[in-house]
Amino acid sequence: LNLFVELQNAKLEETKARFTTLWTPAVEAIVQQELAVLPEFEKAVEMEVYEQSRIPRVLKQLTLLMQDELQSLVLTSLGAYLALIREYSTPEKEVAVPPSEWVNSLPHAQPALLTVTLKMADNALCFDPPLEEVISTLNVIMEQFVTGTTGVPQIAAHVMHMLALPEAALATLANDDPTLKVARSELNDMLNASMARPRQLMGVFSEFEELASVDLDTYLAEIKEKACSLEAYQELMDKWNNMAIKVMDATPPEVHCRLLLVACGELKVALATKAEAIARGVADRKS
Repeated sequence: LNLFVELQNAKLEETKARFTTLWTPAVEAIVQQELAVLPEFEKAVEMEVYEQSRIPRVLKQLTLLMQDELQSLVLTSLGAYLALIREYSTPEKEVAVPPSEWVNSLPHAQPALLTVTLKMADNALCFDPPLEEVISTLNVIMEQFVTGTTGVPQIAAHVMHMLALPEAALATLANDDPTLKVARSELNDMLNASMARPRQLMGVFSEFEELASVDLDTYLAEIKEKACSLEAYQELMDKWNNMAIKVMDATPPEVHCRLLLVACGELKVALATKAEAIARGVADRKS
């Protein structure tokens, strides 16, 4: 997720830099060249002469044109971003498919977009980063297409610098723009659908919650106090050894959930190792 954010931010910063270092200065240079042939365009022009000339109208038209081009780029970026997420998101028809039908079918031709890790922390299962953080971050990236393109300067103040006109910026998409609203809704629908499989995957490991939560020393101390029969000891040993096997057989080390690749190999090893340690501790007490 961090690498994906860094890449998107780098692309955004590159685009913003091209606005201010290439696009705007190029337009300013051309406009100054074209306006220089007009009789009203003089370095000593006064505000009253300027306001009565054609120049303010020309600059206004250019501002509207540049604003339209800026907004078109933002809309194109929104569309491209949604297309990227749509390519990896889970189709609606697959959301309710049980894990047993997809957990072992890791597709090799189509990589996932992002990787999260299913792990054990404080004796409980969790995702790193949390799925809620993934959703929030992917939403923030899309919002930056709008917020990151504010502040692109209008050219009037620069072209007519002798008049000290107020600095103004081109308008990017408004926060309540209908297209932006639709894009937000579509993105959240895709992200919510794409989190279904990872959550189902956590459910696959829920049967091992007892193993995840057990404290080895406390458990073995309780077993010792019970003074179990040899048969009971053997049943406990078989239970934990079988659980270690079930953990390793539960899923592949990496499970492809389309948008997210869930890495669970370290969790599987940790749980299996813990189960085997419990079984060995029970065996010691049996001896």
